[in-house]
Amino acid sequence: MTRRNLTYLAPLTAVFLVSCVSQPQGQMTIGPAMLNVARTALEGGSPQMALNVTSAILKSDPHDVEALIDRGDAYYEMGDCREALLDYHRALTYSKSAAGGQIGIGRCSMTRNPQEAVSAFVQATKDNPRDPVAFNDLGVAEDEVGNIQRANAAFKQALMIKPSMKAAEVNLGFSLAIGGRPARAQRILAPLAEAPDATVKIREDYAAALAIGGKTAQARNILETSMTPGQADTMIVQFQSMASSIDASHAEASVAASADAVESAQGTPEKKN
Repeated sequence: MTRRNLTYLAPLTAVFLVSCVSQPQGQMTIGPAMLNVARTALEGGSPQMALNVTSAILKSDPHDVEALIDRGDAYYEMGDCREALLDYHRALTYSKSAAGGQIGIGRCSMTRNPQEAVSAFVQATKDNPRDPVAFNDLGVAEDEVGNIQRANAAFKQALMIKPSMKAAEVNLGFSLAIGGRPARAQRILAPLAEAPDATVKIREDYAAALAIGGKTAQARNILETSMTPGQADTMIVQFQSMASSIDASHAEASVAASADAVESAQGTPEKKN
């Protein structure tokens, strides 16, 4: 989950705390407003606060699916996938089509089993076909297992649902670059990387597209704004090696597919008595 600026969170936090202390003990209102506080805390990079709020909600209603998913997200942000998965699975027990639960399971699966993550994200897109986050995360997982074309399709679907989703746009650009289309990737990433609010990660992705496209000097200039020349050269080699390995795997797959097609066209030889 992307960590956003904390500055806008403080007023809402203050309101929440004031509302809690202003009510007689045991009469704190548990409702949608508290869930909104938890989600704002997550978006603002305060998972501990989100954990406290969602735990209070679940103490009142242990079957609250949205609170279970949000608490799972809080645990995930805190690096505790064991507890997060318990909440995600509980949520799916009460609502089998809870896309947020599948998204959480997918995120926790990314490092240990990317293919399992793909399956979870695919299910999330089926549970909620209008969720851009599900498609974006599916694209990341597909990239991880080397399904570049499927990844690109997922990122494009996320952008169709939410054209302003910068994460999906950046991911699409990087995926195109490592998938052998650096020129198109550069067109997507250049305006994002040159914007005043561009992050280091976005500039690195643009540098990847440049390096893979043979524009090594430009890539190095961008990378050296946030690292040493030696680190920049190492990263450029990594980008180019990544693209080369994907090209090689695609070539092998193409040869195998061609062989299968020839064998199919020739048919199975008849057995002779």
